[in-house]
Amino acid sequence: MTTPPETVYSAEQKRKNLIERARASSKKSRQKHKERRAADLKSWQQANPEKCYANTKKWSSKNPDKVRVNRRRADLMRKFGITIEQYDSLLLGQGNKCAICKTSELGPSGRRFHVDHDHSTGKNRGILCHFCNVMLGCAKDNTQLLEVAIKYLRAHGQT
Repeated sequence: MTTPPETVYSAEQKRKNLIERARASSKKSRQKHKERRAADLKSWQQANPEKCYANTKKWSSKNPDKVRVNRRRADLMRKFGITIEQYDSLLLGQGNKCAICKTSELGPSGRRFHVDHDHSTGKNRGILCHFCNVMLGCAKDNTQLLEVAIKYLRAHGQT
């Protein structure tokens, strides 16, 4: 008696099914032992700092784009408490322009826009170009000083 054609699997299909089952089993195992594996990794890193550093350096040199994104993600979260997606949303809400001068040009060396925040409260105010961010920083966010600067410029024929 012969097997119906719909139940006959090719060698390739059998291999794919085997790989799929192995991946599913491996994923379940990783999830089940996640905490133990994390503890083992941490103890290995503490016991082997030189190897850990060498591995990190090797991975970083092979993945510069991922390093850049990871560093940016960590910096935005640590400094301003926002994600890359929130930064992009803020910038898009401003029309992809500086909140003060409305330029869409990047700063020196192609640097992206800066997150402006109140240094006393830590509250984010908006996204600024390099030059507007430096201007507010030099004025130490002092509105009276900025008003005096405006009067000075107007007194000398600047608009």
